[in-house]
Amino acid sequence: MDHTERFKGIPMSKAMRAMCKEEDYAFLRSLDERRQVLSDEIQQVQKELEERHEERVQRRHQRERREKERQRELEEMQKEKQEQWRNQAATRAAAQERALRERADRLKQFRDFQRQVLEEELGLSSGENSKVLEDLLLRI
Repeated sequence: MDHTERFKGIPMSKAMRAMCKEEDYAFLRSLDERRQVLSDEIQQVQKELEERHEERVQRRHQRERREKERQRELEEMQKEKQEQWRNQAATRAAAQERALRERADRLKQFRDFQRQVLEEELGLSSGENSKVLEDLLLRI
């Protein structure tokens, strides 16, 4: 109440001083009420800001979780594709190997057939003159 100190030197009646005090108290009460309202508004604004911040943090965490989930799914898909590729490669390799074995078996059967025909044509037994027979088969 700085202004009361300044106004002490001004001559006033007691009634006038009492009125001034009442006005001062009314003014101070209205200031307190305004401060309280402002304080409440400030608290409300701070609360809203905190809520918004929390919402942003939650959205960011959700985005990060979704991104991690998407990355995990992509990695799983890549692993799956690699596994499928390995399976296909192994299947093809097995099929090629089987085909080569079958071809080698057919070739062996054909060589045996050729040997048998040559033996019959030349009148050789399987044990005699095998060197001559081998030379003839190599030329064919």
